[in-house]
Amino acid sequence: MSEENTYILGLTDLTPVGSRLAVNGEHPSVPELIKRLVTYPVVAKTVFADEKLVDVLPKRFDAIANSASVVWFMADGDEVGKYLEKQAADMPESEASQLKSFSNAMRSWAEGLYNKVPEITQQMGTVVYAGGDDLLGALHDLPGSDGTDIDKALASAHLMDWLKKFPDLWLQHEQDITVSMGLVFVNGQVPQREALQHVRLAEASAKAHGRNRFALRLLFSGGQSIEWVCRWTELPRVLEGYRDREQRSGDKAHWGHLASDVATLQGRRALGGNGARSNAVAEALWAIYFPNLEAPKDLDQPLGEWLSDLAQVLSRLLKPVRQKVQA
Repeated sequence: MSEENTYILGLTDLTPVGSRLAVNGEHPSVPELIKRLVTYPVVAKTVFADEKLVDVLPKRFDAIANSASVVWFMADGDEVGKYLEKQAADMPESEASQLKSFSNAMRSWAEGLYNKVPEITQQMGTVVYAGGDDLLGALHDLPGSDGTDIDKALASAHLMDWLKKFPDLWLQHEQDITVSMGLVFVNGQVPQREALQHVRLAEASAKAHGRNRFALRLLFSGGQSIEWVCRWTELPRVLEGYRDREQRSGDKAHWGHLASDVATLQGRRALGGNGARSNAVAEALWAIYFPNLEAPKDLDQPLGEWLSDLAQVLSRLLKPVRQKVQA
């Protein structure tokens, strides 16, 4: 987008959440443009003037901008068009009423998210945009009472808690469709425009890997990223079933043990690809670190690659909680 176009939009004097609206040569779609625009506090005051959030959202956008780390998330219903076509084919005489019912259910669900997401994230989450089955928001530091100070820093535990709670939140619209979500974890030094571009890519990755999944991407200041894609139902199993080399589990487990073994095996060309040897090594590695837990069967990639992605992401996110030494 040129400087001239930026001027026409009247945004040259606004301060977005962490970066410019777009870069030269970029051509965001209209939905993408809207989602970026509503991250501007001045725009938000107009957009949400009738939502009784005019005094709340600008403060929460400040909290996003002031956070040391932010997790942007974007979700979208899977194959909604096919779902509606099937509904119409099953009962063609009531196609219009079914479409209206679906639209009302999704609209009501989306409108409630502006309050529900902060509630279930203990005020460490904000919905930026919610339209039907389409959702954009962020997890961030807990803002102080005046919206500027930080009362509590965002931790990886808050991210894991959000991922575990979202499937139940999604089901509240009572429509028989699944959802895919992309998430991008960044620190405050990464331009938020770049993070928003990556969260769109992460959502697309979740859909490309089979839908009904989330894609969790860690984005670093140099532009590099790592990503792990997982079915919603697999996350609790993985977190609860993992045992490190010292048989520690939960928040005391050291995910670096798995990451170290994965790196060693990859270096010896024993892990990677979809060959029989690699698959056997991956299954043995799974049995060591996830004892008595069946390996996931519905992956669209070799188990070794999936374990590698899991180990890279979780070893960076989930640091073990050290026990205090008693005096």
